[in-house]
Amino acid sequence: MRLALSKIWKKRKGFLICFSGVDGSGKSRHAKSLFNYLSNQGYSGSYVWGGTRFLFSYFFYGLTWLLGFWTKSELEEGRVGINPLGLAPKKLRRKLLVAYRFFIFLDFQIKLLVKVRLPLILDRVVICDRCIYDLIASSMIPDVFTKAFRNILFQTMPTPQLLFLMDTPTEVLCARRRIPINVLDKKRKAYLNLVHGNDFIILDTSNDFERNQQKVRQLSLLYLERKQGLYHEGK
Repeated sequence: MRLALSKIWKKRKGFLICFSGVDGSGKSRHAKSLFNYLSNQGYSGSYVWGGTRFLFSYFFYGLTWLLGFWTKSELEEGRVGINPLGLAPKKLRRKLLVAYRFFIFLDFQIKLLVKVRLPLILDRVVICDRCIYDLIASSMIPDVFTKAFRNILFQTMPTPQLLFLMDTPTEVLCARRRIPINVLDKKRKAYLNLVHGNDFIILDTSNDFERNQQKVRQLSLLYLERKQGLYHEGK
């Protein structure tokens, strides 16, 4: 049964392309440009913003707010980030982290199903701007994403055929966004740490946009044509 399902999955024409990177690295611009280009080439696709949208996690945030565990920190351009366990006692924190992971998992799976899995089943090209890698790298609570929890999330996410990491020197990012340079440097290192064990194609987005976008388009077309060739051979 598992082998049969595996063969069906491999024959699908759905194609997943993910863009990750620190805010200001240009991932949204590249993702949208690629989507428009592939649409003009006749590919049926969808652009997905994969950033976090809480649903079940709101219950957790409400509880920790009532308990007075919240801490806040400035992110960028007046925005504020929330750490719902910043003031939680150590012993209680460990138990609450388990619950928090559970709620994150539920929210992530719902978004995956609606935004990614269903379009892939319908043989669409899905271009995802932010995905699980961004959720992990940008977390304000470092010990939420243990190695075991990361593995669970990765295993439940469809494997991207193309995975781009938009990397930009910290000094350039600082000029683009009003974020302290030490915060940006920490975020960038968190993303680069994710490269190990993942098939990222790293693009230096401090370079010319058109040159990078041309590379993105060429690789996308190459992999799409290869996937279609394998699909027709398997019929």
